Amino acid sequence: VTVDLPWPFSSREVVLDACGVDDIEDTGDIAILVRTLDTGDASTGITIPKVDASDIVRIDFLGGFLFRRLPDDWHGDKAAGQQTKPAVAGAKSAGLGA
Repeated sequence: VTVDLPWPFSSREVVLDACGVDDIEDTGDIAILVRTLDTGDASTGITIPKVDASDIVRIDFLGGFLFRRLPDDWHGDKAAGQQTKPAVAGAKSAGLGA
């Protein structure tokens, strides 16, 4: 992944590897580990090339995600994910409408 940044920053690049574990049936979890692959890293059998431009900086990343199954008795509000546009205080008096 390469992200171009405006001056005075250099563009950033990262080569990622992800590994997931699906244990949803036993524990209710799905875990994903995401990590950087470096040039010369042979753990995946993939050759990681060197950065091909002098103005790109390769960065490191280590992180992950944990997804958990909702309990069987969970009855959440499905509308919670649907946000409405909040009213702006004083919008009518400023001529902005509301």
